Amino acid sequence: MKILFLTSAFPSSDHPKSNAHNLRSVLNLSTAPTLEIQVVHLRSWRPWRKIFVKTQLHGMEVWSYSFPFYPRLPKLLLGMLLIIYKKTLYHFFLKKNMQNVDVIHTAGVAMESVVGAYISKKTGLKHVAQSMGGDVNFDLPRLSRTPGWLGFEKHVNVFCCNSISLQKQLKKIYPSAKSEVIYRGVNLDEFDYEPLSESPGNTFTFLYLGGLVTDAKHDQYNSKGGVTLLEAWLMLINSIGIEKDNVELIFCGPHVNNDVIAEILGQSPGSVSIKVVGQVSIHGVKHYIAQSDVIIVPSLTEGLPNVAMEAAAIGRPVIGSEVGGIPEIVINGETGFLFQADNVKELCDLIKFYIKNPEQMQTHGLNARKHVVKNFNSKSFTENYMKLYKNFKSKISL
Repeated sequence: MKILFLTSAFPSSDHPKSNAHNLRSVLNLSTAPTLEIQVVHLRSWRPWRKIFVKTQLHGMEVWSYSFPFYPRLPKLLLGMLLIIYKKTLYHFFLKKNMQNVDVIHTAGVAMESVVGAYISKKTGLKHVAQSMGGDVNFDLPRLSRTPGWLGFEKHVNVFCCNSISLQKQLKKIYPSAKSEVIYRGVNLDEFDYEPLSESPGNTFTFLYLGGLVTDAKHDQYNSKGGVTLLEAWLMLINSIGIEKDNVELIFCGPHVNNDVIAEILGQSPGSVSIKVVGQVSIHGVKHYIAQSDVIIVPSLTEGLPNVAMEAAAIGRPVIGSEVGGIPEIVINGETGFLFQADNVKELCDLIKFYIKNPEQMQTHGLNARKHVVKNFNSKSFTENYMKLYKNFKSKISL
């Protein structure tokens, strides 16, 4: 069975560390012996990018198409570009390669699923739309009634949401659309259990992997809560009874470097026990989680963050904000702690709790592993999508 996998967020030769979540989805699906996945990476055109290029990534062939499409443009102009984009992509590039495709799978519904819906309309192929955080929470509410997007949901057979929270939000936008929850999950063989030592060392290590990225709604750098965490960390370091030599924050992710962290802090990161790493590769994530005691996911908005599942799988407690799908991963007081998003003091107090009660790290980490094994095994992701594909397998009519 051949699946056409359309996404605008995928690693590339110029950004090899980006968008690991969709790469993991494809790698999970590729474990099914009867599936052939053809990835189509939808990109915005730049002067140095070729319109079409085939590349190899992790043993799979990826087709990259670049056409003018720039999300920050006014939505009416953006809608016009999207109409041109989807028609050009299908009629000039994909149509001649569609004969063996059985199902369309789009990863992201703000742009990709609109393209997939057009192809579904033209071919009669069934269309599965994998729905994630920002596209459902912010983009679709703004764009769903705009020409280019208007009515595309009629050519989506099922919206597959990465969390219960996301499904609820989708239903507000498209009440009559068919939807179900399929957790992306985590590879439990790759992210195997590595228990914390029963005799913790002298330094407690906290890890953040969200980077300093922006969106249209939140303050600069803080959509993943990075600035909130830095403020909480400064409050922690200035607390009575906390020796900065006994704690360390490893700060990772997109757009992270010493200069920007120093600008936010007003001082050198090293002076307050912050180790700045930058963006971590898909293979480096496990290493940093395993070297840490507690993982912090302080996002202001989320779908279902991979790092929270991966941390729990390895056996690390998670301090997470109470947004999106995070409460589905973090059971407050059992596998970690939840706090109100952007609440600096509450986050500081939770970090301090683990420092003062290190035995809880191990207890919560073990509970976290059990929770992930029961609810977030990536094998279930593949099995659930396989069921959909088999039900929706259809012949193409060009």
